[in-house]
Amino acid sequence: MTKIGVVGNGSMGRRRIKHAQMYGYKDITGWDVRPDRRYEVEEKFGIKTSKSQKDFESSDFDAIFICVPPADHYYYMKLAVKNGWNFMVENPVWHKTKGLDALQKDVQKKKLVANVSCNVRFLKATQRIKKLVQEGAIGPVLSGVVEIGEYLPDWHPYEPYTDYYPSKREMGGGLDAMCDLDWLVDIFGDIKKMNAVYAKKSKLKIDTYDIIDFVLEFKSGPQIILHTDMLQTPYGRSTKLISENGIIVWDYKAAIVKYYDRRTKQWTDFDESGAGATPGKGGEKSWAEQMYVDDSYYFFECLKGEAKPLNTIESNARLLKQLLEAIGYPIRGKTAPRSARDSKASNGASAGAVSDGMKKRRVHNSKVL
Repeated sequence: MTKIGVVGNGSMGRRRIKHAQMYGYKDITGWDVRPDRRYEVEEKFGIKTSKSQKDFESSDFDAIFICVPPADHYYYMKLAVKNGWNFMVENPVWHKTKGLDALQKDVQKKKLVANVSCNVRFLKATQRIKKLVQEGAIGPVLSGVVEIGEYLPDWHPYEPYTDYYPSKREMGGGLDAMCDLDWLVDIFGDIKKMNAVYAKKSKLKIDTYDIIDFVLEFKSGPQIILHTDMLQTPYGRSTKLISENGIIVWDYKAAIVKYYDRRTKQWTDFDESGAGATPGKGGEKSWAEQMYVDDSYYFFECLKGEAKPLNTIESNARLLKQLLEAIGYPIRGKTAPRSARDSKASNGASAGAVSDGMKKRRVHNSKVL
């Protein structure tokens, strides 16, 4: 019987536990530094949990889901490789890049499955956009504008936003643009040059940026603007891709992808709402649930040898390095998880004060040679 471990039993960990059960796995063990989260998954899903960090690390798993804050990803990936566990880690692969090349080589030596989540690729709308671009529905895409934003306290309304990793650099916060950069790279290929203008403008108690605007120049040609913020109410998402022959538009609220062809002077619409998965409790968004399910199921197919990872440590690290350089983040960092460094530590550590320098507008450039 396949043994599955899930480290980090917050909202994403609970999703992965649920997906594993939906797929048919029965031997599932959870671990979280917070006793209340361990108790919750025991009660909700009827699974067992490890009683300590040492207990989890000495377990005999076939595969694990790594659902802790990004700053702790590297530690658990190294642990998985050491113990011969296949693993799926949330995106981004880490909040630094040093050591990831060696880790990828170790994964290959041990012939392990190491999959980085790429859930937005599984959204019906982004899959439709990819199909339209590949089919040349409007000819070569030359430009575009992609937007995503939501007020940070609304992300997890059931807990203080200052307990949540996007509010803190030390937890790997401020890198959520990786999920949208990932699906754009999936469609258009590698990014030649990434520019970013970023700032902390709000009164939120965070030391990450609440606004980042990227200008992306892809090697394949398109120049696309990606706007991300932690300020919008209600949640906002939109996409417009532009060519000389027309536009492709993703209307998130209407769950429609459509394109206009200047040559025929006609709009063509596609309903991308889908049946979706039953949304969970605690603020989970129903629009996104099916993409998370498909993301997990793809990992399970990799475990059975029926598929290969779409997003590897190597590919994610390459994109992450560009992002870190574009927003002025360092690429080195600690590797021990907070739970191992301090048994009292948790995702509830208080956010530090925001420095005056964080409030200033900055511009950085990242170029792949």
